Amino acid sequence: MRVDTELSEIIRLVKEAYESGAEKVLAEIGHKDFMYQNEAFRKYGRITVEKWRDAGLIRVFKDGERSSRIRIPIEDLHRVSMSSNIHKLVK
Repeated sequence: MRVDTELSEIIRLVKEAYESGAEKVLAEIGHKDFMYQNEAFRKYGRITVEKWRDAGLIRVFKDGERSSRIRIPIEDLHRVSMSSNIHKLVK
């Protein structure tokens, strides 16, 4: 049963890596290089993103002084997400 669990986890990680690579390529060709914080909350979970932010693992940029929009580089999110997933698998 553990082998099945490990295999499904490996498949999930490969899929995430593929998606991450695709998004990185899109960002490199000028598609989108950031994600708004609310999008990151939906994709990765609010608590997770806040932990990454508080630990200094991701950079956050606020648009202007009066705006409440906060942007996070997609590359930061993917890097930390993949590192976190690999760490969980190896544990």
